[in-house]
Amino acid sequence: FQYLNELSLEEMAIALYVGYEVEETPEERLLNDFKYNNDQYVSTRNEVYLMRNQGIQSALNTLGIKIKGINK
Repeated sequence: FQYLNELSLEEMAIALYVGYEVEETPEERLLNDFKYNNDQYVSTRNEVYLMRNQGIQSALNTLGIKIKGINK
């Protein structure tokens, strides 16, 4: 909801009339993928989901990027 506070009156009117969508940041997309993979692994015990998360963690660590909930 913080995004709504940043809208001008004109932008708010357009958002109410046409619709408004907030794009996720790359970090948010990775975190959502990570959580999805974890949920799938827990429910199915399919090792592919576990390996995907290990790949995400490895890539972030290699790049020196820390994302809370993944590798921080």
